[in-house]
Amino acid sequence: MLKIVVFIDWYKPAYKAGGPISSIYNLIELLGDEMEFYVVTSDRDLNEKSALEGLKYNQWVDQGKAKVRYLRENQEKRRVLKEIVGQLSPDRIYLNGIFSYFYSVLPLFLFKNYHIIISPRGMLINQALKIKSFKKRCFLLFMKWVKGYQNVIWQFSNEEEYLEAQKSVFIKNYYTIPNLTKRISVKSILENSSFELISVCRVNEIKNIHFFLIVLKEVDFECNYTIIGSIEDEEYYNELKSLIKELPPHVSVQFVGPKPYHEIEKQLAHSSLFISTSRNENYGHSIIEALGNGIPVLVSKACPWIQLESHHAGYRLPFEKSIFLEKLKDFNKKSREEKNQFKKGARAYYQKFANPIHYKNSYIELFEDTD
Repeated sequence: MLKIVVFIDWYKPAYKAGGPISSIYNLIELLGDEMEFYVVTSDRDLNEKSALEGLKYNQWVDQGKAKVRYLRENQEKRRVLKEIVGQLSPDRIYLNGIFSYFYSVLPLFLFKNYHIIISPRGMLINQALKIKSFKKRCFLLFMKWVKGYQNVIWQFSNEEEYLEAQKSVFIKNYYTIPNLTKRISVKSILENSSFELISVCRVNEIKNIHFFLIVLKEVDFECNYTIIGSIEDEEYYNELKSLIKELPPHVSVQFVGPKPYHEIEKQLAHSSLFISTSRNENYGHSIIEALGNGIPVLVSKACPWIQLESHHAGYRLPFEKSIFLEKLKDFNKKSREEKNQFKKGARAYYQKFANPIHYKNSYIELFEDTD
């Protein structure tokens, strides 16, 4: 049985980092009966100064099908990493992300004699590289100079992510496999008495929330828009609050902060339409989880999920406010039967394109690759 050590900055029960945590957890739940997974992670959630409560630290604990080691800040040392990997002698090391010194960069250099797989988690897409651009570009130039990525295997979630990454890093061997959402059981369809819109995302400029708020200025019907997620950019958040003040009285918007998945699922159950106007979405866990819960989606062309409308699962649109407004109005006008058809279409789309079981063999091939 293959033994795999996973390095990631945050892991369950942390949830504020969103997609990467879900991807790794879902991957381990899918393959955990056939491979041994050991996760090395920090003791806190994204942007939190205090440690997660109720956990045992600096020792292996069971978390789903994985053994997890939550490191206190004073344990985040080179010596500790070498001890962990030396004791386990893993067959593979799986890195998540590019720029984290302790959980991405240091393991890459310390364990270059091991089989290393890197999933950049969208960090090499052009829109992501624009944030703190100078530091990131300098780091990537340094990595080219020292041939830091010479012998790694890359895992990208789609071909577009690979093509953009190719501009910044050396790629010799790679796999294109979608990230994994959780297996979502079939839900009964709930009727909504009001038009409820929902987004699940971190609040920053890339998520482009202001674009949709401007669309809502022109809405001539009553609707409620709920945004779930951490506020990462306070200045941008203040801009959004100013925009909200300009909305008509029949449109309400509320930010409710980050929520664990079971609470998000409850909120989704009462939603009419999921919204994502993100400018950079290499997978979109929250989009797929909405579809899996039978919630149709209204998303930007930056989302990789296509053919939504032909499957009666939603709409994928260019960044044109008039088109978003038109589709929003059209969906609101649909009859109860038509909306229920879209809910069924959303669930069917998830089953056809995003069910994790479709990608199990591809992930096994990734981890068994010895090149």
